[in-house]
Parts: sequence; C-alpha cells; structure tokens
Amino acid sequence: MNLFLKTRLFLIFILFSPVVYAGGESYLSVELSEDLSLHDFNLMKLSENGTASSPEDYDAVRNEAIRVLLAEAQWIFSGMIYGFEFRYVPGASNLDVEDEFYLTPKGQIPSGDPSLRAEKVWDDYRTLTVQFVYWLTPGQQQRIQQFHMSSYSAAGGSASVSVTSRSGGRDSLQQGTKQALREDLRQRFYNRPREISGILCFSHPPKLTIGSGSYNSYVRILYRIDDLKEYPSR
Repeated sequence: MNLFLKTRLFLIFILFSPVVYAGGESYLSVELSEDLSLHDFNLMKLSENGTASSPEDYDAVRNEAIRVLLAEAQWIFSGMIYGFEFRYVPGASNLDVEDEFYLTPKGQIPSGDPSLRAEKVWDDYRTLTVQFVYWLTPGQQQRIQQFHMSSYSAAGGSASVSVTSRSGGRDSLQQGTKQALREDLRQRFYNRPREISGILCFSHPPKLTIGSGSYNSYVRILYRIDDLKEYPSR
C-alpha cells in the first residue's frame, strides 16, 4: 500500500471513526441513562415548607444505578471493539414464521477493567445519566479500524422499549440493531430471505435516552453477511 493510500485511509478513519483522541491516547465515550424508579426508590421527600430533601437511601440507589449502567457500557464498548455474530430470521405472517434476532458477542471487555470508568454523573432524583469512557489499547483501536476500513455495509435504526422492563435499555439497543439491519436488507433484497447470519458492530456509540415511559435508542451499525438462506422457489 503506497503512502498516499495509507494517508487517505487514515483520514477516512478519522472522519468516520467513533474514537476520540486526547494527549496521544484514544478512547470511546457514551452517555447512558437509568430510570431510578426501577430500583424501588422513593423519588422525592418534601420537608414541611415544601422544599426537596435527599432521601436517606439515595446514595445506595444511585450507586446501584451506576453499576447497572456500567454493565451496559461494557456491553456497548465490547460491541464497538469486537462486534457480534448475528442471526436474523425475518418474520412472515403469511408463512407462519416469527421474527427472530440473536446477537452473540465476539469478545468482551473484562469486568473490573480499570480502563472503563464513569467520567461524569448527572441526576435529578428521577433520572440518572452517566458518561462512560473506555481507554483503548493499540490492538483494540486496530480492531475498530478494521471494521471501518473493510467492506461492511452501514445502517441505522431506532426502537423504544418500556421502562418497566428491567433490561429495557439493552432490549431497546438490540431492537434498534435489528431494525437497522431489517431496513437495510429490505433495500438490498427484493425477496424476503429465510435466514441471514454474519458479523456486525456498533459503528458509533448508540444514543439511549428515557422519555414518555420508554427507553429510546438510535443505533448505527456496520454489518457483513456471511450466510443467506432463501425460501425454496415455487
């Protein structure tokens, strides 16, 4: 590969990569939110004059919410660095086929990894939002570069899942991933496939917010089809 092409590929990576650079090092960043009412928390207590006071158990609830979000950040960052194997069976009511979608992580950031930490925390006794960062090793950065510089297809999708679900945040991200894949496949294939499998990754940190009683996500992915099964011709 000549110097011009190397430089061009590096510039493409800089423009479209989710990696942030600081002081010669690189990291990923994502903001996640949690509804504190899911932790059986008495949201606010009011004094006699009507001013709000911090409930006695708030610190414990806050720390539990951060722990839950830390696990979600670990899953997201792993999906950006290592990707997932996916298997998708598009639903077809006329054939009595139910929609099925499975994601299997190809790699995992280890629990307790000191490179993953909560950088900032915002809360109002109802919703807690945390900015997580993960400092990348050179090998992990190279993995991300390979996704962005390879012949993967790009797609985006959104989904909403009720906050009453204890795994609603991740469910919303998985549903958003499925919708991204579904909509892009509709444009690529005239006939509905019977089953598709391959590799995908989050191309950028997903957006996950809470509003109107739902976890609302927007997901951008890069994906590659490794196997496509079609229905038999009639």
